Amino acid sequence: MIALDMQTVLISHIITEFLGLTVIFFLWRQNRGRYRGLSWWTAGFGLQTLGTLLIVARGVIPLPVSIILGNTTIVSGIAATIEGVRRFGGRSRSSAPAGIILAALAGALFYFSAIRPDLFARTLVLSAAMGSNFIDGAVAGFRRFASNSRRVAPRVGLGFSLLALFSLARILEMIRVRPKSQNFFEAGFFEVIFLLAYQTLFIYMTYALALLVNERLLAEIGRQEEKFSKSFYALPHGISLTDAETGAIIDLNDGFIEILGYSREDALGKTTVELRVWGEDADRSRAVAELAARGIIRDMEVLFRKKSGELITGLWSAEMISIQGRPCVFSSIKDVSRRKKAQDGRLRLVQQKELLMRELKLRVKNSLTVISGLIGLNREAAVDPGVKTVLSDLRTRIRSVAAVYDQLDWAGRVDTIRLKDYIQNLVDQLFLSYGPKDGRIRISTRLEDLALEAKKSLPLGLILNELIINSFKYAYPDGTSGEIRVQLAAAGEKRRLTVADDGIGKIEGREAAGEGGGTGMNLVAMLAGQIGADIRRISGPGTVHEIDF
Repeated sequence: MIALDMQTVLISHIITEFLGLTVIFFLWRQNRGRYRGLSWWTAGFGLQTLGTLLIVARGVIPLPVSIILGNTTIVSGIAATIEGVRRFGGRSRSSAPAGIILAALAGALFYFSAIRPDLFARTLVLSAAMGSNFIDGAVAGFRRFASNSRRVAPRVGLGFSLLALFSLARILEMIRVRPKSQNFFEAGFFEVIFLLAYQTLFIYMTYALALLVNERLLAEIGRQEEKFSKSFYALPHGISLTDAETGAIIDLNDGFIEILGYSREDALGKTTVELRVWGEDADRSRAVAELAARGIIRDMEVLFRKKSGELITGLWSAEMISIQGRPCVFSSIKDVSRRKKAQDGRLRLVQQKELLMRELKLRVKNSLTVISGLIGLNREAAVDPGVKTVLSDLRTRIRSVAAVYDQLDWAGRVDTIRLKDYIQNLVDQLFLSYGPKDGRIRISTRLEDLALEAKKSLPLGLILNELIINSFKYAYPDGTSGEIRVQLAAAGEKRRLTVADDGIGKIEGREAAGEGGGTGMNLVAMLAGQIGADIRRISGPGTVHEIDF
């Protein structure tokens, strides 16, 4: 009589398989989204545990069910575990061979348990099916794995090889000594030894599979550390890692050495206060307070002091991190001294430009005012009414020129003007100069806010000047009243300026007075050609001029 009966060994085997299933289940739960094959391991271990339970439950469930379903489930679990190893290594294959083995096994077990009960034949068939799967597992384990699992994968192959050898030894022993009883629980000493060996190797396989996962995790950690290390030391910015509690510098990169001029020996173990890195104490206090409050700082402009004493401008970024439970500050310095100097230089140039432009505006305006004043004096001194009219018209034209300079943005762009303000200003000046004091002639505007190149605005202003003066002079003779309308609007890709009155329209007297072919309208035609404008005259009632430019 042996010390351990078969049922006791099987119960201990169930406990061992359940513990192995628990280990594999937690490996799958923690890494299921990271590695392939772990779900197959979990299913394989679960099926083997379930199959052993079905065998032990013999007497509770019908014997053929226990034999056929229990042993088929165990072999299915072994095949699933091997497929998981194959997938973990980056390979997979068709499930047809395993399916054929399982179908043949189920048929043989049914025949030798339900039709012609024979424990010897069942054991031979089962050992052959398990052995063929173990050989397949050994091949999967010894085949070339991913580089990060090469050292561990042979252990899996070794475990499957030993299981295949034990299966072969079981077959040979069964041939040598045929079982006397048909009851599996009354099997001989060698069967108990085989189950104990299988249980031991099951524990070994659980350990080997866990090592596969851990080895790959360690390899990934190593790659991440390598990438971080290369990035840390290769970045052109000045990178440093500082102990948050003591302020001592733990590590730094070549960028830190190049930007601030300190060697590794100078800086490691020292604080930035001891190195006098901060250009101003107020900057350091502000940075420390903000980092303590927010835990992160991005691109704070700070003055830093190099080892030589030279001050540079840098953008300082920092973040609180934890390394093995130790609070640290990961910070970087980006030297922007050259860019800062260039920006300051551009700012000085802009300021100088604005100063020169303001001076130019003042001088041009003063010159135009002097000219306008001189013309005004000559107009007052003139006796001939015709001369007075010519001088008045000339003076309004000069005011049109001056209005352009008033509308230019001398502090910014000087190549465009806002037409709305420019035209409104011209209309107001012309009304003050030519509008009857009794108010019988009104003038109205409807202007969209459009822009125009400054070089075109002067001819346009002179055109407007001539058309409005003509309306004042000739549209309302003999004390008649009416309204002059000035409109500005977009017209497709162009702009349209409209000057209209409700006066006497196109009659011979008005043509003779100068609107048809006189100096003013000739000037309008010439100015329109300068800016590429199309000008149309529409008569009755009143007169309408449309200028598209």
